[in-house]
Amino acid sequence: MTLPGSFRKRAFDAVTKLLIGIPAKAVLTGPIVVAQLFLVAGQNLQVLFWIGMVVVVLGLLFVLPTSSEQGTRTAWEIAR
Repeated sequence: MTLPGSFRKRAFDAVTKLLIGIPAKAVLTGPIVVAQLFLVAGQNLQVLFWIGMVVVVLGLLFVLPTSSEQGTRTAWEIAR
């Protein structure tokens, strides 16, 4: 079964928007949030420390195993 050309084009456009739009939002959101944090809390080492702590915690969550079942792989093993 072949799909009509217009449907394929719309499906391709939707997937393209997802693949380009989601990472673009992630790339833009991080610096905006950090900039707002610096504006609200001030530009001092305490703010930089807490930003670093958030990065460390998120990094540990990425490396830790996702479940305790035997045979599951950690995110670190999958990334290799």
